[in-house]
Amino acid sequence: VMRARVQLRQDEASSDDDSDDEDQDSFQAIAPDAEAEDVEEALQNAESEELAVSASELAVLERYLAEAVREDIFIPGLRDACNTNMSSFEHMLLALRRHHPDKDLSTLTLLAIFDTEDPSIINAIPRDTYLGRVNDRKRALDLPLTPITPKPSKSELAELRAAEDAT
Repeated sequence: VMRARVQLRQDEASSDDDSDDEDQDSFQAIAPDAEAEDVEEALQNAESEELAVSASELAVLERYLAEAVREDIFIPGLRDACNTNMSSFEHMLLALRRHHPDKDLSTLTLLAIFDTEDPSIINAIPRDTYLGRVNDRKRALDLPLTPITPKPSKSELAELRAAEDAT
């Protein structure tokens, strides 16, 4: 996100002078289908903690990043960004509200469970510990628990990667 923001700033600075005819805009060279304003807006939404980013804004950002960042870095980074404890909690709450509208979920909050709402603290909690504490609160509310699956070993990860590469 920071690389994209720096690139946009450089593009804005270069478009302010009269050298538009000399070089193709560097941003357009990286992501020819994306408009700079659309990417700027998508970056602002991605930086905020709101979950209300539209699919089109994410598509613009993903298209830009796919062009600017190597796939072997982009895909795992995107996967990690989407699997934080914070995003997991938000998705879990949305699903519980949809499937259990009769339940009072007012005590199922990050503050009640972890004594903080700070994303950096919540995301730093090991996944097993995070799920254990969330499941304790869900158990008290008679809600379905999230399974805690152990992390795969290095050899299991190697097998999974080999199978993924083979497809």
